[in-house]
Amino acid sequence: MSLIRMGAISAGVLLAGAVPSLAQTPSCGGSGANGVWIGGSMSGSDVSTASFAFDTFGSAANNGEIVTLFSLTSPTEVRVEASPSAGMDTVIDLISSNGSFIISDDDGGGGLASRAEVMLQPGSYCLLTRGLGGDAVAADIRVGRTDHEPLTSGGFVDAGAETCTIDTPATMLNGSISAGSGARLMASNPVSVEGNYRFFTDGSAPITITASNENADPVVYVYDELGNLIAENDDFDGLNSRIDLDTPPSAGTYCISLSALSDETAPIDLAVYEFDEGEFLTGLYDRGESAPPMDGSYPVTVLGLLENRMRQDIRVQAGKASWFAINMPENGVILIEAIAVADVDPTITLFDDLGRQVGFNDDNGDTLDSLLAVRVNPGLHMFAVNLLGESGGAIRLAMERYVRVP
Repeated sequence: MSLIRMGAISAGVLLAGAVPSLAQTPSCGGSGANGVWIGGSMSGSDVSTASFAFDTFGSAANNGEIVTLFSLTSPTEVRVEASPSAGMDTVIDLISSNGSFIISDDDGGGGLASRAEVMLQPGSYCLLTRGLGGDAVAADIRVGRTDHEPLTSGGFVDAGAETCTIDTPATMLNGSISAGSGARLMASNPVSVEGNYRFFTDGSAPITITASNENADPVVYVYDELGNLIAENDDFDGLNSRIDLDTPPSAGTYCISLSALSDETAPIDLAVYEFDEGEFLTGLYDRGESAPPMDGSYPVTVLGLLENRMRQDIRVQAGKASWFAINMPENGVILIEAIAVADVDPTITLFDDLGRQVGFNDDNGDTLDSLLAVRVNPGLHMFAVNLLGESGGAIRLAMERYVRVP
């Protein structure tokens, strides 16, 4: 298929290879071009028919990633894993062939290993393995079905996390949670000083629990009065953790157990409060994980009709995505670039008019800039530009439209 950018001076100016053939190498938002089929070829990497899980070993320099490709010919529950070499810490992202983000994990394999299990439909996929915080990484990687032998132990191998029973010493948080009270129960300590807390709820309100300090990399566990684990979380937002009990738990006293995967001397900020659906949704929009409404309740810059090419300079806040809406007049390919003007690392996430994620890109080639090329239908599309890291910065956006050559 040949494509031509709308508005090009010469009809012979073609976008060669803007949409790689899915029969060969999946795009995965631009990451697939750097990938290697885990079984040597697309047909040889079919996890759904494999007798055993596929194994490989890879390494990447600072700010790099190991891109592992695999395929499915039938719906399959897949397990993806990365076990880092000594002294390293892996993070994995699973991306569909069209660049849609599926799942991410840091330490779900146990210790510093990564692991995720998910039901997938037929198609091609990219598993991205990188070092935590952009560090260099080397890792054993396994892709298989959930009935295959795992590479990692699974779960958090963490000596600091123990079941919190009625006999476990714990600090009682002042106050209680009830509907409409506005109570916010808080504490801040390193886990080396205090790792267990209790709180009371009258059962009338859904509850949110957050544990924050990326230097500590906290994990949060919640137990009922009988010592049963009812929820756990690691890395909800970056390295910070959050649990939303959106169905009000029964009245009673609950125990929160904290652990730190990085620095046990770094204070973890703990907060327990009534779940707020508006706050939860705003958080999704701020992180670029879900498209916001176009009713003015959340800031979205409307760019209008993409006739051929647009360019705009913006400043993006750390931790808060900048959102844009653009209209495609007909079927074609939309190409979006986010070019760092300063020393920042942008990402692009694209959604269609129904709010489905249809594309994502972090690093284009060997740069920290982002480039996304996605085949789309006519109509409204929204995209988020976000920054990895803790500092804001200036970004230059470029958007182009291409159509099929007759």
